[in-house]
Amino acid sequence: MAATAAAAPSDAEPLLAAGDPHVVLNKAGVIVRAGVSKSSALVGEVGLDGMVAVDAYAKDERGTVRLRLASPRGWVSAKLLRPLSVVEAVGRSGASLVVVYAVNAKVGAKWYYGWLRDVLLADVDAVFVPVGDDFFGEAGRRRAAWLPANGDDRVAARARLLAGAARCLVVWNDFEHDRSVVERFVDAAPCPLALFHVGDERTSDALAAWEPSWPGREKSDSKSWPEAIRADFEALEREDPAAAKAADLRRLYGKCGCVLRCYRDEAYGDLGNVLAVPLGYKTGFRKPPGGAARTNAWAFAGQGTKSSRRAMLGALGALPGTRASHVSEALDWDAPGNLATDAYARLLASAALAPCPVGWIHPDSFRLYEALECGCLPVVERPAYFAALLGDDLAGSLVAATAGWDAADVSRLAALLADGAALEARRARCAAAWAAKKVSLGRDVRAHLDRYL
Repeated sequence: MAATAAAAPSDAEPLLAAGDPHVVLNKAGVIVRAGVSKSSALVGEVGLDGMVAVDAYAKDERGTVRLRLASPRGWVSAKLLRPLSVVEAVGRSGASLVVVYAVNAKVGAKWYYGWLRDVLLADVDAVFVPVGDDFFGEAGRRRAAWLPANGDDRVAARARLLAGAARCLVVWNDFEHDRSVVERFVDAAPCPLALFHVGDERTSDALAAWEPSWPGREKSDSKSWPEAIRADFEALEREDPAAAKAADLRRLYGKCGCVLRCYRDEAYGDLGNVLAVPLGYKTGFRKPPGGAARTNAWAFAGQGTKSSRRAMLGALGALPGTRASHVSEALDWDAPGNLATDAYARLLASAALAPCPVGWIHPDSFRLYEALECGCLPVVERPAYFAALLGDDLAGSLVAATAGWDAADVSRLAALLADGAALEARRARCAAAWAAKKVSLGRDVRAHLDRYL
């Protein structure tokens, strides 16, 4: 995965979306300007005690933090605003949906906020309240020893902060919190509650479909897995067996008004209130400006030894044309050797094809949607999964490969690259289907919330 380090700030490139409701502190109000620079054009003013929604921040030429308002659209000085608490935001927003962003800042704010705000909730009047990963009253890595459960009174106290909200969507990262704590929180919530469940890669249908097709692997034998993956998976199974997890989630989902979840899983397919949504792309990720020529046949950045990637990189090396790749074995997305976000986007925009292999287990990845944003043709290993998740129009324009990335895959990709007109036509069809899908996702999510919440 490419690193999330930001490029040098500019008016056109905020550092990181924040999503906070704020209130104006300055007695004289605040002046809103078109750009980060204080010398940019005047847009408007907001008076003392006015509530505003902040959707990004950046630093001006002097290094001063500036905040971008959603409305009036423009930039103000950070020191003149104060973020609202959950109680204040619920009481003052008047929005039809309060989104409590209860995930850690490193992963959640950088990856999920923009996708949720700009695509999934594009048709929903919502206010975002990022509260951090201690909101449920208990935080800790799931793979470490779970912390002792807090008393019900502490969990319920956090739930009571939502009193007065018409509807609430809680963004929950499965890797950060004990599910029993979240379930107690849902039980105590004083308003109709939905979950946006992220970070649940280890899904039952992914395991069932992927395990038999692992190159060189016997159907029920994990010994042929790479050692790091095998040990990690077996430790996770001992701590939190997949069957127990699925039973926990079915119970939790049943207590919620509705659920949006990343990673489609047939284990929950019979639950009408559960809607599977794509992972989407990193907050702030976008195609580089301009229409630079696609000089590379394919582009890939990420770990080279995970799952099928050794076979993939070996096979793609036989394709004609140049390539743009950045292979790193660092597990941390922010590792110093990884690409910065803007460099990663430029790498993708330079290529016609973007191989999108599975991660540790699951076929879905941020890489797929980043490639779509940059106008590449993604090459995926499990087209049937994406047909169910994305629909026939978009999934049908993706390029399919086997888990082994064999000679037949190489021949098909070489033939596609050799026919420039057909390649460009397919890229255009894929881009149009992706643009339409983002619009339909907003409609689908709004309909789901309106029906079940």
